[in-house]
Amino acid sequence: IRIKNADGKEQTITIEDLVVDEDLIITVTSEGNIKSVAASEYNTQKRGGKGNKGAKTKDDEDVVDLFSVHSKDDLLFITNTGRCHVLKAYKIQKVSRSGKGKNIVNYLKLDAGEHPVSTIATNVAENQDATLVLATKFGMIKRLKLSMLSSKYSFTKVAKLKEGDEFVKALIGTDEDE
Repeated sequence: IRIKNADGKEQTITIEDLVVDEDLIITVTSEGNIKSVAASEYNTQKRGGKGNKGAKTKDDEDVVDLFSVHSKDDLLFITNTGRCHVLKAYKIQKVSRSGKGKNIVNYLKLDAGEHPVSTIATNVAENQDATLVLATKFGMIKRLKLSMLSSKYSFTKVAKLKEGDEFVKALIGTDEDE
């Protein structure tokens, strides 16, 4: 949206400018369900506290990732086929603390047989020098600067894999990390 400010100069406002930057808790389960909960729904416990249920899951479903992020942060979903999908945290539907959430396929355009193997919470714009370290089943390691991720498309193809190979893990680091 383009508007004129009080000085008469044109200014562009994006949808992200209208989003309130709040603290969120993002939960990802082994079944691929993802949810966003306002951090204010959780309370700090004192010694000896019993705790509160933070996620509703099936018997064979586990919480595999849990992130504390700002709503304008990015979530990177690295898939087994070598693609990195980028999704803003505010785009994940907020639910109650005990809510189930939605499956990840509602947010990402995944190909047949493609599934996320690692989820990373970061702010790509603020961490341009950070490095994505990727590892495959056959032992190939690849490093990729976050600045190389596409800002135009919803995903970036990060590597071409050999027949039968797939990504198994991704981490974020810096040039100084070993």
